[in-house]
Amino acid sequence: MRLETVTNFLRMVVITVLVFLLSAVYSTTWMTTLVVSRTQKDIYVPLAFKVAVGLLLFLGFRFLVRLRLPHFSLRLVQSGITVGILCYFLSPLLMFLAIRVLPSGAIALAFAFVPFILNLAGFGELKKLWFPALLALAGLGLVFFDVWKEAFLRGDATLSLAYLAGSLFSYCLGLGISKKLMWLHSSDELGFWALLSAVILFMILGFLSGETFNMRDWPKTTTMYLGYLSFVIGGLGMFLYRYIGFKGGRIGTFIVTLTVPAGAMALGFWVWGETGVGPIGWVGMGILLVSLAVGTEKVPVGRWLCLYPGNDVRGGERLTCKLMGFVRAEQSKISKIEIQDIAVGGIGFLSEHPFKNGDHLIVNIRLGDQFSQVSLEGKVTHIRSSGNLDMPWHAGLQFQEFPGTVQGYLVEFLARLSQEMI
Repeated sequence: MRLETVTNFLRMVVITVLVFLLSAVYSTTWMTTLVVSRTQKDIYVPLAFKVAVGLLLFLGFRFLVRLRLPHFSLRLVQSGITVGILCYFLSPLLMFLAIRVLPSGAIALAFAFVPFILNLAGFGELKKLWFPALLALAGLGLVFFDVWKEAFLRGDATLSLAYLAGSLFSYCLGLGISKKLMWLHSSDELGFWALLSAVILFMILGFLSGETFNMRDWPKTTTMYLGYLSFVIGGLGMFLYRYIGFKGGRIGTFIVTLTVPAGAMALGFWVWGETGVGPIGWVGMGILLVSLAVGTEKVPVGRWLCLYPGNDVRGGERLTCKLMGFVRAEQSKISKIEIQDIAVGGIGFLSEHPFKNGDHLIVNIRLGDQFSQVSLEGKVTHIRSSGNLDMPWHAGLQFQEFPGTVQGYLVEFLARLSQEMI
């Protein structure tokens, strides 16, 4: 027990340190973007560099951990392009234009409102969140009212506000699509093709616009801040955000939710000295932060830290599910199984019978009381003890004898069916 207590304490310390590190890193996102945007005239090439670095870091980490490249299928690439255009191309482009006029702290507070939008529109949490969301919107309105006149000194604040609204809309639409319509795809696979499509679009537009691809032509300040934005925030920040979203729990979520927008507002005001914030603005920020704190308590943790494409019921590349079925092997009697996870390539299931690696199985899944069923065919890839008294064995089955297109549609059907049964 002592060793377990020490281990749990050390794990808690590590997670706490990582939570505050993530807050410190992400708090600088908008001020760094502001510097890159306002210190040079180019738009597409700096964004192409930022997304390309994120793509390379993402690809390198994936290959290091899983020792394989992302999968390719027509449906996956189409989904990736859709999410990439909305989340990684259109949204950052419009935000890049908006931040040239609007203060970075106010934009950070606007993006802090994203979890409200997704949970209200995407997950139907209207009863739980309508009041804190309304308060948060009122607080956000007070902040923009307070900084509005000074923002007009830098340019057309009305047009920039429209850019910001478009950036938020496209980002939330892309996230909503990835979570509600394209949730069968692994978030890793979807993220790779989304980033790649965004890089290609930025590069093409940068070339057509005559922007320089030579970073030596940029001011040193731009290059330095862009490197930090790409490697530290886009690399380390993305990893920490996903890790805290998975391991941080409600307290970690609470800390990140409040400290990131508050830190961004403070950095823009005290460090960069961009826009004066009066009492009305600080009151508005306080109302927004209180509303965010209430929001973190009312929805599942996995649905709150939701700023990357993915799904809250995933476990790695497989989708958590629960389907009852029967399995028959050669020279073996029929036995009952419980399918626990499903992916495009196979299933994981609990079984009454200890199969062997390489065994050829036929799995039958009943869909109702009228003897309707689906049959899957494959071979066992691993078998181990499950610790379950009723079904003491856990096995993995790799699909065989399936055309690729049919397999994708069938697995999607079963995954959606399982979500209705949980």
